[in-house]
Amino acid sequence: MANSIEIFKNVIFQLRDWFIEKENISSGQFNENNDFSILKLIKLHFFVVAINSENDYSLLEQNEFWAMPYGPVETTIYNQIRNNKDFNEFILSNDKIKFIKDKPLIDAEIETKISD
Repeated sequence: MANSIEIFKNVIFQLRDWFIEKENISSGQFNENNDFSILKLIKLHFFVVAINSENDYSLLEQNEFWAMPYGPVETTIYNQIRNNKDFNEFILSNDKIKFIKDKPLIDAEIETKISD
């Protein structure tokens, strides 16, 4: 089963793909035209993981969310961001995300759960 960091990365990549399609831009234009802040990405990660937890809690059980002043935050991801905003595939900032590598590999079942 994927860990919380792998799930987070794949949620981010699927959000990127959705944004590119919605805005009808190229993947190269994404880095300059997105507004995915750290706060926004942390919140979207929680919503994606929790939305279907009533029927299937497999994604939720791989994450450990804690209540924080701006809402639930996954502890492993929060610690990673506090220590280093540079993941292997992208760099986070307070106003946007910049992708530097391709999507990480993940189990197809997990990817489907994230998409659902």
